[in-house]
Amino acid sequence: MGDRTYSEMIDELMDLANDFDVSPFEHHQGMHLRDILEEEKDNLNDVEREMLRKADEIWIKNASKIVEHVSRIWNFDNNELPKENWWWHLSKYVKKEDGNER
Repeated sequence: MGDRTYSEMIDELMDLANDFDVSPFEHHQGMHLRDILEEEKDNLNDVEREMLRKADEIWIKNASKIVEHVSRIWNFDNNELPKENWWWHLSKYVKKEDGNER
């Protein structure tokens, strides 16, 4: 975790969810950051949990843009990571042209 607080990590995650001028590698790094926060979720206080919930909502809301951006370097549909770590399977939250989820 380094010297960053949980709040700082969540702020970074939230910033990344709205920033598409960054490299896809930075979004990918944000997904690793989300892994760390998931591992530490029992150590988050109530305010941090709420912040994380809001950050997650933004990632899901922007799933289409994030998937398009990160798909340059990461295959969302062909990975073995746990399904409960939904950020690694973000393409499942993207609506197809016909309006159905993938």
